Amino acid sequence: MDGIVEQLLRLEEAKHTALLKCDSATYELHVSVQMRLFESAQDFAAAARRSTKSFAALARLIRLNTSLVLNLLKTSAAFARVHSGYTSTGNPGTRNVSRFRAQG
Repeated sequence: MDGIVEQLLRLEEAKHTALLKCDSATYELHVSVQMRLFESAQDFAAAARRSTKSFAALARLIRLNTSLVLNLLKTSAAFARVHSGYTSTGNPGTRNVSRFRAQG
């Protein structure tokens, strides 16, 4: 079985694909799986030290995905309606997206 860093990297790559396809449901699914994996990790720091190349790739991909999520939240109404942020327990929260209407 692969280590936790490699599993997280695969999940982050799946999230990246979902972001590129603007597939918020798949993105949310992979975030949930990642959260459960982090909760089950015994010693993530030690695993990261053992897998330095994978950890560096994971860090780069996380930064890229964070930028993509922020851009999608700003520019895609459909993505913003589904993506809601996360509660302190790691579960998706809910958020209402207001619609603006021009009056004239």
